This record gives sequence, structure tokens and C-alpha cells, in this order.
Amino acid sequence: MSSVLSRGQWPTMAASLALAVALAAPADAQRRRDREVLEALEARVGVLERQIRADNVVALINAQDELRREIQALRDMMERLDQEQRRNAELRRSQFAVLEERLAALEAARLPRPPEGAANTGGQPPAPDEASASASDASLGPQAGSEPPGGIAAGTEENYQQARTLLGEGRYEAAATQFLRYLEAEPKGLLAANARYWLGEAFYVQGRYDEAAAAFSRVAADYPDSGKVPDALLKLGYTQDEMGDTSAAVLTLERVRQDFAGADAANLATLRLAQIEARPR
Repeated sequence: MSSVLSRGQWPTMAASLALAVALAAPADAQRRRDREVLEALEARVGVLERQIRADNVVALINAQDELRREIQALRDMMERLDQEQRRNAELRRSQFAVLEERLAALEAARLPRPPEGAANTGGQPPAPDEASASASDASLGPQAGSEPPGGIAAGTEENYQQARTLLGEGRYEAAATQFLRYLEAEPKGLLAANARYWLGEAFYVQGRYDEAAAAFSRVAADYPDSGKVPDALLKLGYTQDEMGDTSAAVLTLERVRQDFAGADAANLATLRLAQIEARPR
């Protein structure tokens, strides 16, 4: 077969080439259009991605600003609550002091008053006769009637009130001294349970927990019928907790909660027990 096309085959070859060119032209155009569409789509996708990133940044900034506003609002609310709590605490302390003074006055009103003329114009009591001196020694003990430089006799209502005043002024050591003077003179007096309790308080605020625990324990042991027993046991539990004897503190506070249910001391004992339970182990 000859490799050279005959002249008669040229028209056929030319027609085939023309047909191929004609067929290829639309395909190239279609590919170009496809590329253009693809590039346009890619450009739109890029724009959308940039918009999304920008929108996310704006959203994050807005969310951050909102969180800042909420945090500031919470801080303002906490500050108001702290101020209100401090005011309430001051009010409770004032009311407590007033109630204690009224209670002390009521209890003191039950004390026997000394007869008129018990003290002369020089401020010194007249010398008792032998019989009355013996009775006084038997009932008041060796410290009864002794007077400090201020002229207040031990074991008297004035002695007790002096100790309470010193305690209220924050002079805890002096207050403890005067409560002890009262108790040495009147260990079974009408104000003895109160004096013993406040003696424990004077020790407690000084961090003298061993002495405070002893004083609070003696309120319950020596004056079981006193209204100070619930408070004394409550503070004994506090003191034991401060000393690190948590087991003893829990037992004491549970006793207060069970034996004096409904009393303020029982409610405070419940709160302290919850605080102890919430501590990390």
C-alpha cells in the first residue's frame, strides 16, 4: 500500500480536518467557560470565607464585651452584698449588746440589794459585827467584799457590770480579771453563769483557747439550769474546732443541735457543722 495519498484522497482528508477543527472549537470554548465559572466560584468562596472570618471576629468581640459587662455587674452586686452584710453584722452586734445589757439588768434586779448605809461618806463599808462577818465569810468566801483601787467590791453587781463594760471596750485581759474576781467571790451567785460564760469569751477572743474551753465547759457543768448553757456549749464547739480537735467539736455541736433544737445556738451549730463538712479532706 502506498504511503503517499493519492490526489483523489485529499478532499476527504481536508474535510476530516475541517470537521475535527469544527468539533474541537466548541470543546475549547466550553473548557474556557468552565474555567471561568470555576474561577468565579472560587473567588466567591474566598469572599464568603473572609466575610465569615470577619463575622466570627465581630461575634467574638461582642461576646467578650458582653461577658465583661456581666462580670462587672456581678462585681457590683457582690460589693453591694458585702456592704449589706457588713451593715447587718454591725446591726446584729448592736442588738446583741443591747439584749445582753437588758438581760444583765433583769438578772441583776433579782440580786439582793445591800441595806442603806452599807457604805459611809468616805466610801468604805462600816465594820461588820462578829456575827455578820462570820456569815459573810461563810457565804462569800475569802475574796468577798475585797475592793480594787476603783472601790468596787468583788462579787457585786457593780463588779459584774464593770467586767462587761471592759469586755465591750475590747479590754479583754482586764475584763477576764474582773470576771474572775466576781466568780471567786460569788461562785454560785445569780450572775455567776453569765460571768463564767463571758470569761470564756474574753479568753476566746484573745486566742487563749485552752482557758476558753475550760470556762465554757464549766458553764454547763456548774450551772446546768442556766440559759447560758446552749451558748456555752456552742462556743465550746467553736473553741475545740479552733484548737484543731475537729472530732470533739463535731460531737459538741451535734449535742447542741439535738438538745436545743429550735434555739439560735442550735441553728448556729448546724451552720458550723456544715462548714466543717465542706472543708477539703
